[in-house]
Amino acid sequence: MLSARISRLRRRSDFQQHPLAAIRRRLWWHLRWRLSSRPWRLRIGDDLEGYSPKSGPGALIYFQGYSEPSTARFLKEFLRKGMCFWDVGAHFGEYSLVASQCVGETGTVEAFEPQPAVYSYLLRNVEANRAPNIRLHPQAISDVFGTAELSLLHDPSLAYLTPPDRGRSVSSLQVQTISLDQFHRSTGTAPNLIKVDVEGAEHLVLEGSKDLMALEQSAPTWIVEYEPDNCERFRYQAEDLINCFAQHGYATYWLTDQSYLVPIVPGESKEIVGNVVASKTSFTSVSA
Repeated sequence: MLSARISRLRRRSDFQQHPLAAIRRRLWWHLRWRLSSRPWRLRIGDDLEGYSPKSGPGALIYFQGYSEPSTARFLKEFLRKGMCFWDVGAHFGEYSLVASQCVGETGTVEAFEPQPAVYSYLLRNVEANRAPNIRLHPQAISDVFGTAELSLLHDPSLAYLTPPDRGRSVSSLQVQTISLDQFHRSTGTAPNLIKVDVEGAEHLVLEGSKDLMALEQSAPTWIVEYEPDNCERFRYQAEDLINCFAQHGYATYWLTDQSYLVPIVPGESKEIVGNVVASKTSFTSVSA
């Protein structure tokens, strides 16, 4: 466990640039939460601010500016004024706020976050950053319209829809669910980019997005978390996500720490943890 933590720390860009400062920030992060449980006001990137609970993404924002710098950079490079971004698993709004700046007043951001306690942070951050182009939805995205059980963990960013065959969790709540195809039909607008981070329920999101994925000229580009351990919770293999995209005519890429898009080679993906970008349009900034 300790060796794994040290290995992760060494890979962080802030540690590689300023090791002592990076260690000090991590010590202060833990000490501060021992002193106070009040929300922590963090700077997100250069010009955004957000209130964070004690969570993994909040810690990473404090350490390095964004929880995933490569994802933030991809959003900034991809999104343009007037575009539409859907944030599935928005947490307290980090990427919704980044996207809001990118798409401007003529664009829209649809942010989905089913955890009431985290949703309150999301609402607060949207108001604090004066982002009226962000529309909030207190629902979980799944394959059907209805209700589901959401399992809660000590870190709110790790909450997940409870698989039906796993029984009731010790700490859980009932949440409303909707599919992206249903939401698409209700709005009549296809998104340009969808980010999905739902702790293993990604296959349910894709299962409920078949009509969106079947589009040709207006098919959305996707950023989807690829975490084999989370997928096993739902009894499927992470590479099934890549296969699903391929069946719908998508090319898939690894979004690396350097923000390069590396084409995915079939069969290489079993032990990798990261983010997958899926698109029906080719990218020019693809690493060799």
